[in-house]
Amino acid sequence: MHIRYSSTYGSTKAYAQQLAERLGTEALDCTHPIEGDGPVIVLGPVHGPKMPALQYVERHHLHKRTLAVVAVGMTDPAIAAEKDQMRHHLPEHVARFYVPGRLFYSELSHKHLNIMRSVVALLKAKPLKSPAEKALIAGFGKDIDHTDKAALEPIVRWATNA
Repeated sequence: MHIRYSSTYGSTKAYAQQLAERLGTEALDCTHPIEGDGPVIVLGPVHGPKMPALQYVERHHLHKRTLAVVAVGMTDPAIAAEKDQMRHHLPEHVARFYVPGRLFYSELSHKHLNIMRSVVALLKAKPLKSPAEKALIAGFGKDIDHTDKAALEPIVRWATNA
């Protein structure tokens, strides 16, 4: 079992380490290539349309492997799974999981804070807002942690059956 992750502010790394502990393996960041056989789980944050986990899968040609990709984000996981942003980027056999993340404004870089400020300003001006957009506006400037260790259970089940 191989676990790789990309993490900007730490919640994806924490998930990867918890997952590795449960599966009796090691979680390595995405600077490490996959060596050897076995299932692969790649975790990464969602930053708008950017998903570093997908880039890692592409760069290392993992599409034909037994593979799961985990997106960590602020959108409710049920809504994210329904939208399934990864669906068009991965073959059908690849397992896709969405888990809740955290957004700590107190830790954001100046660049990311300005991006969030612009996104929220644009959303405020939008006439019809989704529940996720309303939540983003309401949570602006607050430290929000939706991480949930229980969200790893379906991934553990997948890994033990892979």
